[in-house]
Amino acid sequence: MNELQSLQTQLNNLTAVIDFADSTKIAEIADLKQRHQQELATINILMEETVRDRVDDIRGKYETELNILRRKLEILQQENHELRSKVADEKDSVLTTISRSLRDKLTLNQPTIAQENENLEEDMRKAQESTLMLKSVIIPLEAEITQLKTLLKQAKDKIAELEELPREVKILFSSNEQDYDQVSVSTLISFFYCLFILKFKIPMK
Repeated sequence: MNELQSLQTQLNNLTAVIDFADSTKIAEIADLKQRHQQELATINILMEETVRDRVDDIRGKYETELNILRRKLEILQQENHELRSKVADEKDSVLTTISRSLRDKLTLNQPTIAQENENLEEDMRKAQESTLMLKSVIIPLEAEITQLKTLLKQAKDKIAELEELPREVKILFSSNEQDYDQVSVSTLISFFYCLFILKFKIPMK
């Protein structure tokens, strides 16, 4: 009988120890989960701030570049317009000279007509040279304008891409407690992937 009571006492003691260990383990697990959640929340905030700052920096540089390209395009288009107007004026000047010379020929003697022909040919030659010179400037200018328009489109596309990027790299954490370890690893992978996109997918000039 005494032996049975002794065994019962030992069993009760073991049960108490096990219950205490279980309660302690549960408390430790709860504490670990809470700290894990806090760490994940901190990582998420840091990631979002890093990505947002990087995106804002890149967007600002592209917008600055876009404004510079727009101003340059306006200047080139104005120069192109002025050069084309000058070419048109040169053509009008040649036509006016020819008309005046033809009119004068009707009232001039033969020697004077020959001199006028020479003057007319010289004026036409100079006008042609001037026109060719202006065209040699206009053609490269138009090519540069086309290139600038392409750069403008690329800059606009990059800015539009940056507008979408923060939503694409938004990090979401699982509410399933069993997935904490997996989420932690995937979060870090996502973080470095975001930085990779920002560094290589959108190169800075």
